[in-house]
Order: sequence, then structure tokens, then C-alpha cells
Amino acid sequence: MSSGFGRHLAEQLLTAGERVVGTVRRPETVADLAESHPDTFRSSSTPPTPSAASTSW
Repeated sequence: MSSGFGRHLAEQLLTAGERVVGTVRRPETVADLAESHPDTFRSSSTPPTPSAASTSW
């Protein structure tokens, strides 16, 4: 959601008045979205290391 297709989609949805919730590795990359859409944008940061679930298969 912080770059590429995810970023573009988030911007389009926010422009259309939709709510956007997603995860990012670096919260500073979406600070502008959080500032410009305080009521409709939420993000959560994820740790940069893989989780056990993602490496078990």
C-alpha cells in the first residue's frame, strides 16, 4: 500500500471517499495519506522479518 499498485489503489479509493486499511513496513511512506485522509485511512506497520507462518510452507 505504500508504493506501486497498492499505493495507486489506495489513492484512488481515498479520492472516491472509501475507507482504506492496510499494512506497511515503513509508516513514514504513507504519512501523507494519513495526514490528508485522517478519517478514512488507517495503516499498521509490520515487522521487516518474515513470520513463522510465511516461512513454514
